[in-house]
Amino acid sequence: MTEIKIPLSKTKLVLMLFGGLAFVFGGVWMIIKPDNSSYIRHSNDFLFFMGLASVLFFGLGVFFILRKIFSEKVGLIINDEGIFDNSNAICVGLIEWQDISGIDTIKVEVPVYDLGIDVSSQKMIILKTNKPEKYIERQKNIILKETLEYNNQEYGSPLTIISTGLKIKFSELEQLIRREINNRKK
Repeated sequence: MTEIKIPLSKTKLVLMLFGGLAFVFGGVWMIIKPDNSSYIRHSNDFLFFMGLASVLFFGLGVFFILRKIFSEKVGLIINDEGIFDNSNAICVGLIEWQDISGIDTIKVEVPVYDLGIDVSSQKMIILKTNKPEKYIERQKNIILKETLEYNNQEYGSPLTIISTGLKIKFSELEQLIRREINNRKK
């Protein structure tokens, strides 16, 4: 098999960077001037803590996006050994074919409590594995390790692939991975 390489999309990453920075600046504004917020249904203390959460969460996202923008690594590699995913903040290295037991696709729904609706955020490919602890233990960063453990509990696997930062449409990526997994099962 020839190696399939899917590069990171610098354009998509820069757009995500601008979005993340907007939320960081919005969070800073809520911290500095909570009483000037147009969202006056909540107390200044609540707005301060929401601003702080926004700065921390989206600031971390901006950090990881910047790392990807300046990275020379390929976003996703599929070869005879397995799948090497470098498409998101959590890179577990090579996911070997013999460790992949299946594939699921999910659409993550984000609740908007004030409106009583769910907003669709993105689709994810879940690579089912019979060795989740192998991939969780590879992660040395405590926060990212906790994220892998959460993914394992929530989705049944720590291994997720998204196309958001890749130069490929989600549907094409899903078809490609399904085809390659099926080729290995024959």
